[in-house]
Amino acid sequence: MSNINHLNKTKGFRVKVSKKLPKDSEGFDGEIRVIVRDGVWLYFKYGHSWYKASSQSTKVSGRGGNTPITMSGVSGNTATQINSRNNQLEMSDNINLGTNAMSFNGRGKGIKFEDSTTARVDVANTKIGTLGRMVLTDNQLDVSSGDLTIQTGSGGAGNIILDAYGGSVTIKDPTPADLSPTFILQSDHNGALGPQWYTLFDSDSPAVTDYIFFDSHVGKNDADELVTYVYKYAQILNVEDGDECSNFYTLIMANGTSRNLITGTGTVGDLVNVSIGYGATSTATIAGNLDIDGAKITSVGALEIDPGGALSVTGQDLIIDAAKYLRLDGSASGNTYIYEATADTVRHVVGGTNVMVLSDNGGDGNEVAFGGCAGFTQLEPSYDAVATIVDFRKSNKQNVTFGAGNIGHVIFYFPEVSGNFQLLLKQDGTGSRTITGLYKVYAFDETIAEGEGQVKWAGGSAPTLTTDANHVDILSFYWDAENEIVYGVATLDFQF
Repeated sequence: MSNINHLNKTKGFRVKVSKKLPKDSEGFDGEIRVIVRDGVWLYFKYGHSWYKASSQSTKVSGRGGNTPITMSGVSGNTATQINSRNNQLEMSDNINLGTNAMSFNGRGKGIKFEDSTTARVDVANTKIGTLGRMVLTDNQLDVSSGDLTIQTGSGGAGNIILDAYGGSVTIKDPTPADLSPTFILQSDHNGALGPQWYTLFDSDSPAVTDYIFFDSHVGKNDADELVTYVYKYAQILNVEDGDECSNFYTLIMANGTSRNLITGTGTVGDLVNVSIGYGATSTATIAGNLDIDGAKITSVGALEIDPGGALSVTGQDLIIDAAKYLRLDGSASGNTYIYEATADTVRHVVGGTNVMVLSDNGGDGNEVAFGGCAGFTQLEPSYDAVATIVDFRKSNKQNVTFGAGNIGHVIFYFPEVSGNFQLLLKQDGTGSRTITGLYKVYAFDETIAEGEGQVKWAGGSAPTLTTDANHVDILSFYWDAENEIVYGVATLDFQF
């Protein structure tokens, strides 16, 4: 009872003690009453109504003075508003609000949360500010040392949203250093998918040509001007559901202007077209192999292939359109080339002249037409007293001069095709040289001719050669490759 008498003495401070519950028609705003009824209860009047502090909102206002308002161990079941209009609001102990909200209003001064043990503020299911925002009036959030951790929940549920209200979100290092600041997306997930960089253009009315993101990498030039050295962006080309398409651009700075590095264009036909580089003489270098899954290479102008070594076409045919030239003189207007003039007719043009035409005339046979003379390189086989070899596989025209004696056998090798062949035999300066053995015939594979292993001479026997010094005899042969038989005739004694 002595406590009640003490409170009664302080009623001049608008505090009254009573056993009856106050009526709304009684008292005035700001009045506080202590009701002694089954305990001690605190009531206060606000807005022409009485409120019980233990079941309704409690508002404590510091309207003046130099001492901050300090609350320790406050608990309740409804909202609690703490308002310090001029001075600092300090909370030195836990505040347990149950499932309800707490509103803090510093009125131009700071609100300080401090936990000397964990040095952190835990905000769970709690709004800061009337719109659920924390407002930093001096535009700065300082962490004196260590890391700043923003956590949305121990289970990872929830998002962190930075709303710049039309401005920018900048991460800045006030103490510049190499590779600082560094922006890191870290995931400790042990699954197959790592962290994701995700941008959202959340338009309610997407349209063709909308730009859905920009990625700029900016530095300075020597005039202290900001320059976008690398620039990436994407543009919508089609917004129809199921047929969505877009462009993707990457540009780099070249000669003071942003130029295309690579552009990708998606099409409704499920194709992706790619443009690389800028300028007709720009260069794209591929360090490894170029693997093309498509079937065509096109060029707006002449296409030059200049390899560092041989240019090889392996595994497939090299196809040239009919009537198109295979030019051999390094010029698009050159006059030496090969081409198909008409179906099954190939022309070899040298210096603008048809020197040879190859034609397949079907049932009328094949034809080789020369626009000039046709000749052969004359070979000179080495003289061998035992067996001199004349290889007509290498040339149709050959010339043998006797050495310091006779020749035992003459060995002939003929090609796989039939033809006319000639051998010139010349006496040396002494003369009286002869062929003492046989004129043997071998096929292209160097096996003895199956039709006849020796030359079949006109008249049935080998000719008697001229023996005068320096005189010449010409032996002419027709080689029947199908039957592997050689027919020979001699033209003798060309004199000098």
